[in-house]
Amino acid sequence: GRAVGVLDASRGYLATFGDGGARRAEARVGFSRRFNEATVAQDEFLRDLLRAEGSLRREDFRLLKSPVSAAIGVAIRGGARPLGVLVLADKERRGGKASFDEDDSRFLISLAGLCGLAIENRRHLERLTRERERLEVENRRLLDETGRTAGERLFIGDSPAARRVVDLVVRIAPSRTSILL
Repeated sequence: GRAVGVLDASRGYLATFGDGGARRAEARVGFSRRFNEATVAQDEFLRDLLRAEGSLRREDFRLLKSPVSAAIGVAIRGGARPLGVLVLADKERRGGKASFDEDDSRFLISLAGLCGLAIENRRHLERLTRERERLEVENRRLLDETGRTAGERLFIGDSPAARRVVDLVVRIAPSRTSILL
């Protein structure tokens, strides 16, 4: 919502996309409803933004099936790959509507760069969290396995009676209760 106010736009749209191109998040200002996947995927302006190198400005067209007098947008990138889009529409000035200018373009490009870094950092944190959780599970499993085999290796004796003692120790070892054998 902040960029909409700074650039005097009456409407704004932001969407982020996952690796497969599906929308992950969406924010709207001045658009009353959430758009379905087909509307977002088929919007010509948004598709052009994802291919554009810088900002893209257009006047008197339909954005997400809504008429707009003027719009400016930029792809949010993480390196070379698109992570989302940021679009502002219908710039307002005293005395009526106005077009977005080069200063607006520079501001929006800078904002999109910051958004790209934030999105990449968030996604990297999510990957690290998933990996940490996976490693914690694996660590617990390995500790359980090595604890049992180490106990078996430390005990000298291979008679049936000795094996029964080792089996009993393995069963009661996880318990916090003191046991006399």
